[in-house]
Amino acid sequence: MDHPLVSILTPTYNQSAYLTATLESVLAQSYPHWELLVLDDCSSDDTWEVLQHYARRDPRIRPLRSPYNRGVWRLGENYRQMLHAARGSLVALLDGDDLWPPDKLERQVPAHQASGRPLSFGCMEAINAAGQAIPGSRYPNLGPLALRELYAGYLRGDFYIPAVTVMIEREALERVGGFRQPHYLPVVDFPTWLELGHPGQGYTYVPEVLGYWRQSPGQATWRMARDLALGTYRYSQEFLREHPVPGLSERDLLIPGRRGYLADSSYRAALLAWERGATARAWQYAKEIVHWGRPTTYLRCLAAFGVKTLRRVRRQVLEEVGLWTRGASLR
Repeated sequence: MDHPLVSILTPTYNQSAYLTATLESVLAQSYPHWELLVLDDCSSDDTWEVLQHYARRDPRIRPLRSPYNRGVWRLGENYRQMLHAARGSLVALLDGDDLWPPDKLERQVPAHQASGRPLSFGCMEAINAAGQAIPGSRYPNLGPLALRELYAGYLRGDFYIPAVTVMIEREALERVGGFRQPHYLPVVDFPTWLELGHPGQGYTYVPEVLGYWRQSPGQATWRMARDLALGTYRYSQEFLREHPVPGLSERDLLIPGRRGYLADSSYRAALLAWERGATARAWQYAKEIVHWGRPTTYLRCLAAFGVKTLRRVRRQVLEEVGLWTRGASLR
Protein backbone atom coordinates (compact mmCIF):
# COMPACT_ATOMS: atom_id res chain seq x y z
CA MET A 1 0.00 0.00 0.00
CA ASP A 2 1.45 3.36 -1.05
CA HIS A 3 1.14 6.62 0.85
CA PRO A 4 -0.86 9.03 -1.33
CA LEU A 5 -0.91 12.75 -0.70
CA VAL A 6 -4.22 13.89 0.79
CA SER A 7 -5.33 17.40 -0.14
CA ILE A 8 -7.47 18.77 2.69
CA LEU A 9 -9.85 21.53 1.56
CA THR A 10 -10.97 23.99 4.24
CA PRO A 11 -13.25 26.92 3.44
CA THR A 12 -13.51 29.49 6.20
CA TYR A 13 -15.13 32.83 6.91
CA ASN A 14 -14.86 34.76 10.17
CA GLN A 15 -14.00 31.60 12.11
CA SER A 16 -10.81 32.72 13.84
CA ALA A 17 -12.31 31.72 17.21
CA TYR A 18 -12.34 28.07 16.12
CA LEU A 19 -9.76 27.96 13.33
CA THR A 20 -6.76 27.37 15.58
CA ALA A 21 -8.30 24.17 16.97
CA THR A 22 -9.13 23.02 13.43
CA LEU A 23 -5.56 23.56 12.23
CA GLU A 24 -4.11 21.88 15.30
CA SER A 25 -6.26 18.80 14.66
CA VAL A 26 -4.66 18.52 11.21
CA LEU A 27 -1.14 19.07 12.53
CA ALA A 28 -1.80 16.27 15.04
CA GLN A 29 -2.49 13.70 12.30
CA SER A 30 -0.44 10.53 12.62
CA TYR A 31 -0.50 10.20 8.81
CA PRO A 32 2.02 12.81 7.59
CA HIS A 33 1.32 12.84 3.84
CA TRP A 34 -1.11 15.72 3.56
CA GLU A 35 -1.42 19.31 2.44
CA LEU A 36 -3.98 21.72 3.84
CA LEU A 37 -5.49 24.36 1.57
CA VAL A 38 -7.48 26.91 3.58
CA LEU A 39 -9.49 29.44 1.60
CA ASP A 40 -10.46 32.60 3.46
CA ASP A 41 -13.65 34.06 1.96
CA CYS A 42 -12.54 37.64 2.75
CA SER A 43 -13.09 37.45 6.50
CA SER A 44 -13.45 40.65 8.53
CA ASP A 45 -11.82 39.13 11.65
CA ASP A 46 -8.21 37.97 12.03
CA THR A 47 -8.68 34.69 10.13
CA TRP A 48 -6.03 35.62 7.55
CA GLU A 49 -3.47 36.47 10.23
CA VAL A 50 -4.08 33.11 11.93
CA LEU A 51 -3.53 31.34 8.60
CA GLN A 52 -0.31 33.24 7.91
CA HIS A 53 1.03 32.27 11.33
CA TYR A 54 0.35 28.58 10.74
CA ALA A 55 1.72 28.67 7.19
CA ARG A 56 5.04 29.93 8.57
CA ARG A 57 4.95 27.14 11.14
CA ASP A 58 4.31 24.31 8.62
CA PRO A 59 4.74 24.65 4.82
CA ARG A 60 2.09 21.96 4.25
CA ILE A 61 -0.49 24.61 5.20
CA ARG A 62 -1.31 26.77 2.17
CA PRO A 63 -3.56 29.82 2.73
CA LEU A 64 -5.68 31.02 -0.19
CA ARG A 65 -8.06 33.94 -0.56
CA SER A 66 -11.19 34.37 -2.62
CA PRO A 67 -11.18 37.50 -4.82
CA TYR A 68 -14.27 38.75 -2.96
CA ASN A 69 -16.73 37.44 -0.39
CA ARG A 70 -18.63 34.77 -2.34
CA GLY A 71 -20.77 33.53 0.53
CA VAL A 72 -22.56 30.20 0.85
CA TRP A 73 -24.53 30.55 -2.38
CA ARG A 74 -21.26 30.50 -4.34
CA LEU A 75 -19.47 28.03 -2.10
CA GLY A 76 -18.81 25.78 -5.09
CA GLU A 77 -16.49 28.42 -6.55
CA ASN A 78 -14.40 28.39 -3.39
CA TYR A 79 -14.13 24.60 -3.48
CA ARG A 80 -13.19 24.65 -7.16
CA GLN A 81 -10.49 27.25 -6.44
CA MET A 82 -9.01 25.00 -3.75
CA LEU A 83 -9.26 21.89 -5.92
CA HIS A 84 -7.46 23.66 -8.77
CA ALA A 85 -4.57 24.48 -6.42
CA ALA A 86 -4.47 21.01 -4.84
CA ARG A 87 -1.71 18.49 -5.61
CA GLY A 88 -2.97 15.32 -3.93
CA SER A 89 -4.60 12.25 -5.46
CA LEU A 90 -7.06 12.08 -2.56
CA VAL A 91 -9.28 14.90 -1.34
CA ALA A 92 -10.71 15.36 2.16
CA LEU A 93 -12.99 18.09 3.50
CA LEU A 94 -12.74 19.95 6.80
CA ASP A 95 -14.70 23.11 7.55
CA GLY A 96 -12.96 25.92 9.41
CA ASP A 97 -14.65 25.17 12.73
CA ASP A 98 -14.67 21.34 12.69
CA LEU A 99 -12.10 18.87 14.00
CA TRP A 100 -10.55 15.50 13.17
CA PRO A 101 -9.39 12.73 15.50
CA PRO A 102 -5.58 12.40 15.30
CA ASP A 103 -5.67 9.03 13.50
CA LYS A 104 -8.42 9.93 11.01
CA LEU A 105 -6.19 9.85 7.91
CA GLU A 106 -4.20 6.86 9.13
CA ARG A 107 -7.42 4.84 9.38
CA GLN A 108 -9.29 6.16 6.39
CA VAL A 109 -6.63 6.20 3.66
CA PRO A 110 -6.08 2.40 3.64
CA ALA A 111 -9.82 1.70 3.97
CA HIS A 112 -10.51 4.04 1.08
CA GLN A 113 -7.82 2.55 -1.14
CA ALA A 114 -8.87 -1.04 -0.41
CA SER A 115 -12.48 -0.31 -1.43
CA GLY A 116 -11.73 0.90 -4.92
CA ARG A 117 -14.71 3.26 -4.73
CA PRO A 118 -14.61 7.01 -5.39
CA LEU A 119 -15.95 8.14 -2.01
CA SER A 120 -15.58 6.88 1.54
CA PHE A 121 -17.16 8.27 4.68
CA GLY A 122 -17.59 7.42 8.33
CA CYS A 123 -19.32 8.56 11.49
CA MET A 124 -19.15 12.01 12.98
CA GLU A 125 -19.79 13.20 16.50
CA ALA A 126 -21.16 16.64 17.30
CA ILE A 127 -19.33 19.03 19.61
CA ASN A 128 -20.56 22.29 21.10
CA ALA A 129 -19.01 25.74 20.72
CA ALA A 130 -16.56 24.93 23.53
CA GLY A 131 -15.40 21.76 21.76
CA GLN A 132 -17.11 19.39 24.19
CA ALA A 133 -18.71 16.22 22.84
CA ILE A 134 -22.51 16.12 22.70
CA PRO A 135 -23.63 12.73 24.11
CA GLY A 136 -25.51 10.46 21.74
CA SER A 137 -24.61 12.49 18.64
CA ARG A 138 -22.67 9.81 16.75
CA TYR A 139 -24.02 9.65 13.17
CA PRO A 140 -24.74 7.82 10.91
CA ASN A 141 -24.94 4.40 12.50
CA LEU A 142 -25.47 2.17 9.48
CA GLY A 143 -25.64 -1.58 9.57
CA PRO A 144 -24.23 -3.78 6.79
CA LEU A 145 -25.87 -2.49 3.62
CA ALA A 146 -25.47 -3.66 0.04
CA LEU A 147 -23.72 -1.19 -2.25
CA ARG A 148 -26.88 -0.36 -4.19
CA GLU A 149 -28.95 0.07 -1.02
CA LEU A 150 -26.37 2.42 0.47
CA TYR A 151 -26.59 4.66 -2.60
CA ALA A 152 -30.39 4.42 -2.87
CA GLY A 153 -30.70 5.18 0.85
CA TYR A 154 -28.66 8.35 0.47
CA LEU A 155 -30.69 9.49 -2.53
CA ARG A 156 -33.92 8.64 -0.69
CA GLY A 157 -32.89 10.70 2.33
CA ASP A 158 -32.52 7.83 4.81
CA PHE A 159 -29.27 9.39 6.06
CA TYR A 160 -26.78 12.06 5.12
CA ILE A 161 -23.04 11.76 4.59
CA PRO A 162 -21.14 14.08 6.97
CA ALA A 163 -18.70 16.13 4.91
CA VAL A 164 -16.19 16.19 7.79
CA THR A 165 -15.74 12.41 7.33
CA VAL A 166 -15.52 12.29 3.52
CA MET A 167 -12.54 11.22 1.39
CA ILE A 168 -12.69 11.37 -2.41
CA GLU A 169 -10.64 10.04 -5.31
CA ARG A 170 -9.54 13.21 -7.08
CA GLU A 171 -9.72 11.71 -10.57
CA ALA A 172 -13.32 10.63 -9.95
CA LEU A 173 -14.19 14.10 -8.68
CA GLU A 174 -12.77 15.72 -11.79
CA ARG A 175 -14.61 13.24 -14.03
CA VAL A 176 -17.96 14.47 -12.71
CA GLY A 177 -16.95 18.10 -13.20
CA GLY A 178 -15.72 18.86 -9.69
CA PHE A 179 -17.86 20.18 -6.88
CA ARG A 180 -21.52 20.71 -7.79
CA GLN A 181 -23.79 23.47 -6.48
CA PRO A 182 -27.13 24.26 -8.12
CA HIS A 183 -28.31 27.84 -7.67
CA TYR A 184 -30.96 26.87 -5.08
CA LEU A 185 -28.68 24.93 -2.71
CA PRO A 186 -26.36 26.55 -0.12
CA VAL A 187 -24.08 23.46 -0.05
CA VAL A 188 -21.91 21.41 -2.41
CA ASP A 189 -21.84 18.07 -0.64
CA PHE A 190 -25.26 16.54 -1.41
CA PRO A 191 -25.20 17.00 -5.21
CA THR A 192 -21.50 16.16 -5.46
CA TRP A 193 -21.82 12.93 -3.46
CA LEU A 194 -24.75 11.82 -5.64
CA GLU A 195 -22.75 12.42 -8.81
CA LEU A 196 -19.78 10.48 -7.43
CA GLY A 197 -21.93 7.49 -6.45
CA HIS A 198 -23.52 7.14 -9.88
CA PRO A 199 -23.54 5.08 -12.02
CA GLY A 200 -22.97 2.00 -9.92
CA GLN A 201 -19.92 3.39 -8.13
CA GLY A 202 -21.44 3.64 -4.68
CA TYR A 203 -19.69 4.52 -1.44
CA THR A 204 -17.56 2.93 1.22
CA TYR A 205 -18.82 3.28 4.78
CA VAL A 206 -16.20 3.14 7.55
CA PRO A 207 -18.05 2.52 10.85
CA GLU A 208 -15.69 4.65 12.93
CA VAL A 209 -15.67 8.26 14.13
CA LEU A 210 -13.74 10.17 11.46
CA GLY A 211 -14.70 13.74 12.30
CA TYR A 212 -16.22 16.15 14.80
CA TRP A 213 -18.88 18.59 13.63
CA ARG A 214 -19.16 21.77 15.67
CA GLN A 215 -22.55 23.21 16.57
CA SER A 216 -22.36 26.91 17.41
CA PRO A 217 -24.87 29.76 17.83
CA GLY A 218 -26.03 31.40 14.61
CA GLN A 219 -24.33 28.93 12.27
CA ALA A 220 -25.58 28.63 8.70
CA THR A 221 -26.92 25.11 9.30
CA TRP A 222 -29.63 26.58 11.53
CA ARG A 223 -30.24 29.82 9.64
CA MET A 224 -30.52 28.12 6.24
CA ALA A 225 -32.18 24.88 7.32
CA ARG A 226 -35.24 25.41 5.13
CA ASP A 227 -33.18 26.23 2.02
CA LEU A 228 -31.11 23.13 2.65
CA ALA A 229 -34.07 20.78 3.23
CA LEU A 230 -36.11 21.99 0.26
CA GLY A 231 -33.03 22.17 -1.97
CA THR A 232 -31.87 18.61 -1.29
CA TYR A 233 -35.40 17.31 -1.85
CA ARG A 234 -35.65 19.16 -5.16
CA TYR A 235 -32.22 17.96 -6.28
CA SER A 236 -33.14 14.37 -5.38
CA GLN A 237 -36.19 14.61 -7.64
CA GLU A 238 -34.25 16.11 -10.53
CA PHE A 239 -31.41 13.63 -10.13
CA LEU A 240 -33.70 10.59 -10.08
CA ARG A 241 -35.45 11.75 -13.26
CA GLU A 242 -32.09 12.03 -15.02
CA HIS A 243 -30.54 8.92 -13.43
CA PRO A 244 -33.29 6.34 -12.71
CA VAL A 245 -32.57 3.80 -9.98
CA PRO A 246 -34.39 0.45 -10.38
CA GLY A 247 -37.12 0.06 -7.79
CA LEU A 248 -36.97 3.72 -6.70
CA SER A 249 -39.66 6.28 -7.62
CA GLU A 250 -40.14 9.95 -6.78
CA ARG A 251 -42.79 8.93 -4.27
CA ASP A 252 -40.09 7.04 -2.38
CA LEU A 253 -38.12 10.27 -1.94
CA LEU A 254 -40.70 11.60 0.50
CA ILE A 255 -40.18 9.02 3.23
CA PRO A 256 -41.30 9.80 6.82
CA GLY A 257 -37.76 10.77 7.80
CA ARG A 258 -37.52 13.36 5.04
CA ARG A 259 -41.00 14.68 5.86
CA GLY A 260 -39.81 15.17 9.43
CA TYR A 261 -36.67 16.92 8.20
CA LEU A 262 -38.68 19.26 5.97
CA ALA A 263 -41.15 20.02 8.77
CA ASP A 264 -38.34 20.70 11.24
CA SER A 265 -36.65 23.06 8.76
CA SER A 266 -39.91 24.99 8.30
CA TYR A 267 -40.23 25.15 12.10
CA ARG A 268 -36.76 26.67 12.42
CA ALA A 269 -37.46 29.16 9.63
CA ALA A 270 -40.76 30.14 11.26
CA LEU A 271 -39.10 30.87 14.61
CA LEU A 272 -36.36 32.94 13.01
CA ALA A 273 -38.91 34.93 10.99
CA TRP A 274 -41.04 35.52 14.10
CA GLU A 275 -38.02 36.77 16.05
CA ARG A 276 -37.27 39.25 13.24
CA GLY A 277 -40.84 40.51 13.32
CA ALA A 278 -41.72 39.03 9.92
CA THR A 279 -44.95 37.51 11.22
CA ALA A 280 -46.62 36.96 7.83
CA ARG A 281 -43.66 34.94 6.63
CA ALA A 282 -43.50 33.08 9.94
CA TRP A 283 -47.13 31.98 9.51
CA GLN A 284 -46.38 30.87 5.95
CA TYR A 285 -43.54 28.66 7.20
CA ALA A 286 -45.72 27.34 10.02
CA LYS A 287 -48.38 26.25 7.52
CA GLU A 288 -45.71 24.32 5.62
CA ILE A 289 -45.30 22.13 8.70
CA VAL A 290 -48.91 20.98 8.29
CA HIS A 291 -48.26 20.35 4.58
CA TRP A 292 -45.43 17.99 5.51
CA GLY A 293 -47.80 16.08 7.80
CA ARG A 294 -46.39 16.99 11.21
CA PRO A 295 -49.26 18.44 13.32
CA THR A 296 -47.37 17.99 16.59
CA THR A 297 -44.49 20.11 15.29
CA TYR A 298 -47.05 22.70 14.14
CA LEU A 299 -48.53 22.93 17.65
CA ARG A 300 -45.04 23.24 19.09
CA CYS A 301 -44.42 26.10 16.65
CA LEU A 302 -47.59 27.90 17.75
CA ALA A 303 -46.58 27.52 21.38
CA ALA A 304 -43.15 28.96 20.59
CA PHE A 305 -44.81 31.93 18.87
CA GLY A 306 -46.78 32.56 22.06
CA VAL A 307 -43.74 32.33 24.30
CA LYS A 308 -41.70 34.65 22.10
CA THR A 309 -44.57 37.14 21.93
CA LEU A 310 -44.92 37.15 25.71
CA ARG A 311 -41.20 37.72 26.09
CA ARG A 312 -41.33 40.59 23.64
CA VAL A 313 -44.27 42.18 25.45
CA ARG A 314 -42.51 41.69 28.79
CA ARG A 315 -39.41 43.46 27.49
CA GLN A 316 -41.50 46.34 26.20
CA VAL A 317 -43.37 46.68 29.50
CA LEU A 318 -40.13 46.64 31.49
CA GLU A 319 -38.62 49.26 29.19
CA GLU A 320 -41.71 51.48 29.54
CA VAL A 321 -41.78 51.02 33.32
CA GLY A 322 -38.10 51.87 33.44
CA LEU A 323 -38.65 55.03 31.43
CA TRP A 324 -41.63 56.01 33.60
CA THR A 325 -39.64 55.38 36.79
CA ARG A 326 -36.71 57.45 35.59
CA GLY A 327 -39.07 60.23 34.52
CA ALA A 328 -40.83 60.23 37.89
CA SER A 329 -37.54 60.42 39.75
CA LEU A 330 -36.53 63.44 37.71
CA ARG A 331 -39.80 65.16 38.61
